[in-house]
Amino acid sequence: MKAIKIIIALFAVGLLLGAVFMGCESDYSSCTDFNNRTHNDCFVSVGDSMIALSSSSCENIVVYLSEMIDQHWDDYSVSGDRIDDIIDQYHQSEGQHPSTSTVLLDGGGNDILQGCTDLPNLCPTEVAYAESRAVDLVNEMYADGVEDIVWFGYYNLECGGSYAKYNETVDYALDIVLPTLDSMGVYTVDLRLPFRDGNINNPVNCAYVSSDGLHPSAAGSYLMAEEVYDVMVANSIVPDPVDCDDDDDDDDDDSGCGG
Repeated sequence: MKAIKIIIALFAVGLLLGAVFMGCESDYSSCTDFNNRTHNDCFVSVGDSMIALSSSSCENIVVYLSEMIDQHWDDYSVSGDRIDDIIDQYHQSEGQHPSTSTVLLDGGGNDILQGCTDLPNLCPTEVAYAESRAVDLVNEMYADGVEDIVWFGYYNLECGGSYAKYNETVDYALDIVLPTLDSMGVYTVDLRLPFRDGNINNPVNCAYVSSDGLHPSAAGSYLMAEEVYDVMVANSIVPDPVDCDDDDDDDDDDSGCGG
């Protein structure tokens, strides 16, 4: 079976689509462009509202990553889904895209937000269950021939709203889960520092967070995509950015399946 490259995001946890990225002027500026991109079975996303909530506006991590790598992502994410539901999404995607090379995934946040009744005691039962099922899923992906796994975590909930009470649980969960994934050979991306504009002493930049205090804004989704993209490039999951003026290079890989 073709090796699968997987990008995983944990915990459900104004930039324009026509913006300049990495010095290359984009010709990608609308949902129509996204939907008309070639479906090559390389890229699939599963998850919850961190991906799905803003998909109708095309201001989400899947659309931005599609622009950055110039390939379509087939999205299976469903708002409100818990980790077990997301595992089912993965099974569905594998059935329809057996040659997938990259999967974007987030999951586990709704297990806490919907199921935790143990505040302010950090929801250890829900965190442990989400971690256990995430490990099960990673092992299943490895068994399927997974080559690269990149897991990006959540950011702190410091921008108001009813979800702020889970902020300490976010830290608690990520401090447990990310080292576990590191030990499994997963590339992890912690969003807590980027959402503070790179300075741990800064507060969370609430321009990256929507008015509900939980989900990313368009700017936040773009920042998430940039962080994931950087990891993809650094680990040869996708090729290094090319010189935009080098249009005559006959050696470009047009397969769209990355490294």
